[in-house]
Amino acid sequence: MRKQHLRSDTAAKLAGSYIMADPEHTNGRDVVDIATSVYESGASVVQLRDKLSGQKLITERLL
Repeated sequence: MRKQHLRSDTAAKLAGSYIMADPEHTNGRDVVDIATSVYESGASVVQLRDKLSGQKLITERLL
C-alpha cells in the first residue's frame, strides 16, 4: 500500500507534458530554444537526450 502511495506522489509531481529534446532530431534548430519553448508552453519536465556531443558541450548547453 505504501508503494502505491509513493507512485501516486511521484506521478502528481510529473503531471503535465514530459518532453525529451534531442539535437539529432531538431532539424537544425537549437535544442535549447526548443526546450525553452516547450517549457514556457507548459511542459513540466524537459530532458536533454544527447548521445553524440561531448560532456563539455552538453554542460555548456545546460548552463
